[in-house]
Amino acid sequence: MLNTAKRTNKKASERFNFSKERFIRSVGYWVVKAYIRTILEWGQLADVHNKDQRRKNMRAIKSADTSIEVRVRKMLWHAGYRYRLNVKSLTGTPDIYLPKYRAAIQINGCLWHGHNCPQFVLPKTRTEFWKEKISSNVQRDLRSISELKKQNIRALLIWECAIRGNGRLEPDYLLKLISRWLPTDDSLSVIDKQGIRSASLEDLNAQFNEALNFQLKTNPA
Repeated sequence: MLNTAKRTNKKASERFNFSKERFIRSVGYWVVKAYIRTILEWGQLADVHNKDQRRKNMRAIKSADTSIEVRVRKMLWHAGYRYRLNVKSLTGTPDIYLPKYRAAIQINGCLWHGHNCPQFVLPKTRTEFWKEKISSNVQRDLRSISELKKQNIRALLIWECAIRGNGRLEPDYLLKLISRWLPTDDSLSVIDKQGIRSASLEDLNAQFNEALNFQLKTNPA
């Protein structure tokens, strides 16, 4: 009975530590995001670092294992799907790769990849720099998808707004959309808060240009 009690306490402690870690990670993300948005929208703050140190800090910003990626991964794992993460042999090192379906899943932040939704707001300071930066991200995304297609690997692009924020999809519904897409032969589809749809590289490029033009028109530098 004593051993049983110890095991129960250990499991409870592990669950608490996991919840605590997840809470800290989630709060940390939102604090950083709020700070970045403040800088971008209200102007540059005085930088206490030199150029080399700032470059080093920017390179250290996490580009993998973000909270939205982790949500999708856990969702798929609990549903019985098995996958590989950030496979370097695949162009663009997609976030999730499911060998059984020859399918790559990429989860993109709406701000940094120029999605045509309210989460994409072009910064009011250094507008030209950020326009070029985000445009570069988009073109890199398109090249990666094109290369995956040449390798006979299908691609599913999931936008951040489908996972969190106002109007986000319910987790069960998001999983249902992914599950419906995986066994198909659709080479490229997109999931956002409107649902899922087939797409082409031209469609993705056009929606970015539309979003960018709208931002330039409504938020002039």
